[in-house]
Amino acid sequence: MLRFARVAVAIVTLGVAGCSTSGGTSNPCANGQLDPGETGVDCGGACGLCPGEGCTTPAVCASQSCIEGACAVATCSDGIQNGREYGVDCGGTCAPCAVTPLSCTNGVQDGAETGVDCGGDCAPCSTNPCANGVQDGAETGVDCGGDCAPCGTDPCANGVQDGAETGVDCGGTCAACSAASCSDGEKNQGETDVDCGGATGCPRCATTQFCGEHADCLSGTCLSGVCRDPSCTDELRNGSETGVDCGGLTCGACDLGEGCAEADDCASGRCDDGTCASCDDGVRSGAETDADCGGDLCDACDQGAGCLVDGDCWGGNCASDQRCGDGRYVTLEPMIFYSTLGFENEALFRGEDTDGNALLVSLKKKAGGSYPGPGVYTLGTGIQASYGTCSVCLLLATDVFDPYFFPVSGTATLEPGTNADAHSLVLTLEDVILEEVEVGGESYDSTPVPDGRGARIEDITISTP
Repeated sequence: MLRFARVAVAIVTLGVAGCSTSGGTSNPCANGQLDPGETGVDCGGACGLCPGEGCTTPAVCASQSCIEGACAVATCSDGIQNGREYGVDCGGTCAPCAVTPLSCTNGVQDGAETGVDCGGDCAPCSTNPCANGVQDGAETGVDCGGDCAPCGTDPCANGVQDGAETGVDCGGTCAACSAASCSDGEKNQGETDVDCGGATGCPRCATTQFCGEHADCLSGTCLSGVCRDPSCTDELRNGSETGVDCGGLTCGACDLGEGCAEADDCASGRCDDGTCASCDDGVRSGAETDADCGGDLCDACDQGAGCLVDGDCWGGNCASDQRCGDGRYVTLEPMIFYSTLGFENEALFRGEDTDGNALLVSLKKKAGGSYPGPGVYTLGTGIQASYGTCSVCLLLATDVFDPYFFPVSGTATLEPGTNADAHSLVLTLEDVILEEVEVGGESYDSTPVPDGRGARIEDITISTP
């Protein structure tokens, strides 16, 4: 209530200076008028939220009353000193306040008083203008200066902005006033609340503090001029959401086209380059190379569809025109796999499936060295990029050994139980893409055939009996 007592003192000051004290007030938030900055009579802007606007605490409301999440209208029976009241539910537009001994010592001109705590039913007011508790006439301070006794000898410590001062006891011939900052405890320099919000570089405001836009709030949600906690129904992307009111830790899954960080954020179960997508929506989206195929997440494309790399095509052949070319998808099942004779320092294994495809697996070692042992080998790179240098080598032969296909990508895992010296092999192949090659020369290098065909072996484990 101290805040309202100060307002009432200001009323008396104006009355002594010559203005009416019968209901008038210098407080623009209690003058019964629509003043600049207000959005309603005595509400909005710096006065607090108007009746009907959302609230979480009474402090944000002009009426100091928040009921069921909305600011209430000030009444003469709400138990709060608000509106134009001089006391709790009395004075102003309400019934007169009762005269009690306490009302003559409350620092407010109320009741029938003709001055602050004097006149009317209280003690008579002083007729001495130098003892009326008001700075008036030619005074330079409250009851001092001018025709009264001199004010304190230090004009920079009299609690009044006077002389050449630009602030209270600062500026002019006094010490410089402190510059506005984000930690001065004042709402200034464009802040939307005390030391927060606005375009001043101050921190964002907490929930229930005033704001002008979403960026003013830590929550990213500014509704009716007040920062609110984010929700899954506020039609904003905020909190941990990856899309508008969806995704993240608390909201439901997002529809196609909304943002995402992982597959669980999407109702389709597919997050493609930060956007919820689908492999069966009939359109090319995300990283797809054609409608619902290609890329890292959808199935490989059929012949004639768009592609960027061989892996985008079922047949393992992305032609130079970035269309899936002639190729074949090889299952190699069922396959009869056995050891056969190879060259010196080479263990050779061969298998054939019922479609006439033959797979040759060659494990090579250097003279005096040892054969490759169990482990994972990346195909198509380093020494595995050519049949002439590889240590774990694959050749896929079709159509009676013409043409040959050599891997350009994929992995080959020699499983435990592989022992080339004992002519034993357990081999797992995963997503192996092969290109048509010619094998020849003294070193048996494999050379890609220009515009040749492709082949693909997805996942298979084969072994010798």
